[in-house]
Amino acid sequence: MISTLNQKIPQLKINNRIIPNKNKIKILGMIFDSKLSWLPHLKSTKTSLIQKLNIIKIISHTSWGGDTSSLLKIYKSLIRSKADYGSSIFSIANQKCLKMFDTPLNTRLRFALGAFKSSPIESLRNLANELPPDLRRT
Repeated sequence: MISTLNQKIPQLKINNRIIPNKNKIKILGMIFDSKLSWLPHLKSTKTSLIQKLNIIKIISHTSWGGDTSSLLKIYKSLIRSKADYGSSIFSIANQKCLKMFDTPLNTRLRFALGAFKSSPIESLRNLANELPPDLRRT
């Protein structure tokens, strides 16, 4: 047995093969870490979302961009669906980590609605008929 910090980690075997002990594992697109802090999953999803969020930034150009309804449909189908996948599980994460995760979503909602950076996010969610992220997670 391997001993770290007075904890004994059992060695599991299947068919006389030792199952390796990992600090994180990806199952069905969710990254589970050994402490269930959800930080690796949130960071991975955030980088994936930022790449997808650039689509709205490009399409929402003022002179030739799409209208608000089509931008909101793109936001909901491509971005919010990815952000909400498994959200009921990782809703127990640290609130600071969840806020870090929600910031790019708020930014792209502003792009979709054509709002200023100074616009309150609560009023933008009301215009877009969106629930706050903490309510969507529950």
